[in-house]
Amino acid sequence: MTKKDWVDGDQITATELDRMEDQLVVICTSGTRPTGVAGQCIYETDTYKTLQYTGSAWRVLWSDWISFSPTWTNMTTSADTASYRYSPGRIQVTGVATVTAVTGGIILTVPNSHTIATEAQNTLIPLSGHVTFHDTTASDNFRALPLYVSSTTIRFNCIDASGTYSKDVANTDLIPFTWAAGDFVAYDLILPYED
Repeated sequence: MTKKDWVDGDQITATELDRMEDQLVVICTSGTRPTGVAGQCIYETDTYKTLQYTGSAWRVLWSDWISFSPTWTNMTTSADTASYRYSPGRIQVTGVATVTAVTGGIILTVPNSHTIATEAQNTLIPLSGHVTFHDTTASDNFRALPLYVSSTTIRFNCIDASGTYSKDVANTDLIPFTWAAGDFVAYDLILPYED
């Protein structure tokens, strides 16, 4: 489209008004999205996402923090505080889980059924972020690595520094300490994801 040089007295045509409306952020819901024009932005009140239309699909630009109830494997909790938000091609997941029991390697399912991006789907590549296991009995913190398990799950491996070099090992009910009620897992992860 060519830029119009406005002069005093010009009147806006319906076509020009439509073009201006396409440049505004439209407030809608995920179920009432407009058809979309390339470059158009919307804000969804039900998902808290700001999206932009590429000409063929809506892509997330950003979102507010959204609370969720984490799904854990091999860990039960008495309290969970968790949230996530979107930015282009990434989802940030953060939370603290108070442990009731750990029965094996701790695994977190990615919120809202998103898929971890293909380039991150390799068990040898740690995902970005920080994970802390806290032992309340000894008042000790242990670092862990977030690692890819599947397209929707992440495991937290312990860092074992008992040898000459540190290495990551799967946690168990006894590693890196004997887990007890009241211990907790804190995490802040940046995950590449696919829509």
